[in-house]
Amino acid sequence: MKPPDPNKDGFPRSNTLENLSELFPLKPVLMLLGTVVLLTGGYYLSLFAIHGFDPDFLKINKCVESGGQWNSKLRICEHLPGTYIPPEPVSLDY
Repeated sequence: MKPPDPNKDGFPRSNTLENLSELFPLKPVLMLLGTVVLLTGGYYLSLFAIHGFDPDFLKINKCVESGGQWNSKLRICEHLPGTYIPPEPVSLDY
């Protein structure tokens, strides 16, 4: 095992940080995080475009998925008789 290079920048070095950077190289981790951010942003941007760039696009999507019809003039969700699908209850049991 060779000794560490001399500290040229004046900041203290951490062996833990060096070991972590060997375990998780910076470039692939940044590329993976960037891909996740771009895919998530692209998904919501496509939803926004599909709903005609309406600022209520998440409400519209939730309304349509629950079986309702979006009234764009009143900006409310109208549930048609026999089409309402209640959302699944959220369970806190893991």
